[in-house]
Amino acid sequence: MRDYFLDQIRAAEKHYTRALKKDSVKDIYQLRVAIRRLRMILQLLKTNKAKTLKASELKSVNRIWKALGKLRDLDVALENAHAFGLDTTMLKRERKKAYPKILSKLKTGKLDVIIKSLEKLSKKINDEDLKPKSLAQKLLKDLDRKYSSITDLHELRIVLKKTRYLLESLEVPITQFKIYQTVLGELNDLENLLHTFKKDKAVTAAKERKLALAKKIVGPAQKLAIKKLSALP
Repeated sequence: MRDYFLDQIRAAEKHYTRALKKDSVKDIYQLRVAIRRLRMILQLLKTNKAKTLKASELKSVNRIWKALGKLRDLDVALENAHAFGLDTTMLKRERKKAYPKILSKLKTGKLDVIIKSLEKLSKKINDEDLKPKSLAQKLLKDLDRKYSSITDLHELRIVLKKTRYLLESLEVPITQFKIYQTVLGELNDLENLLHTFKKDKAVTAAKERKLALAKKIVGPAQKLAIKKLSALP
């Protein structure tokens, strides 16, 4: 897991550097993925009460993640709006305004300093700090409930993401998780798109179809996550 931690630190640094030079949807996406994975590691360290983890490090990473999320949501909305043949003028204008604001937040949030701090942290943590059992137990508690509404399914998507990244860091196969995440992610994207295009019948119909599919995979997704998490040492 230590190597995984370092890989995500390097990925964050790489894509942040690129994003500073050019507005790139791909680099923003990859930067956010790296930050999400780093959040999982930091949450694991927090759950294990790692003495080397500073509360400010987790808070800083969370702030960066939220800022990037707003930009990523606009990128996905633009992509989906185009796919449905919708007028993207307003979204493009909003996206153009958002990019420099988000970059400014990354700079003022000192992402480059955070990355250096995480590099130092990676050298200080020990094997006890990285034991997955405590976080796995927390995720198991989150999974021990019913998920039915749109809000519930959004929450399940988040739990499955955390589960996926934890398993991924331990080199446990996650192919099926990606399939479940795709369905729940697409449902979330359609729901967000309807915030802008509330009366569009095609988007509404697509969301309802995706919702029906999402409800079918809830049980299998929960069972798989519980099985995988329960097997962790």
